[in-house]
Amino acid sequence: MKNHSDESVSWIYQRMLQHPKGVADCSDAGMVYYLLLGDENGSPEKLKQLIGSGI
Repeated sequence: MKNHSDESVSWIYQRMLQHPKGVADCSDAGMVYYLLLGDENGSPEKLKQLIGSGI
């Protein structure tokens, strides 16, 4: 995600770095997915499809 061609994906990576320990929290990914799409039934596969290649 750090060097993804879509700036919004790299922005999410930058927000992850703001975590006190500098690591991602799995629930954060789910929350971002829900906020972007309103899909309460998100999954890792759906997130992968949303982000696309380049991770």
